[in-house]
Amino acid sequence: MVRFHLQPGADQTGKVKLLAESDETGASEIELEATVERQELEMSFNVKFLQDGLEIITTKNVTIEANAHNTTATVHPAGDQDASRPVLKPMHIDSI
Repeated sequence: MVRFHLQPGADQTGKVKLLAESDETGASEIELEATVERQELEMSFNVKFLQDGLEIITTKNVTIEANAHNTTATVHPAGDQDASRPVLKPMHIDSI
């Protein structure tokens, strides 16, 4: 599982904190600068399905679009509104 914690900042700047967890490799956390256009949001995805969706994107930057933690999300190359958009179903997050 990989958990995304999207945190908005001033002027659409912000950060995304990624937490990956695996029985085989343990947990890993990284924080990246990001453009966050809406409210704070936390979502989790099956890492294999996320990887499958990202493998078709060849650009360095991607856009993840989601409305809420329990609705589907789409991913596509940043700035390319006409690109194919894999759909990702979020995993249930117990308590955060």
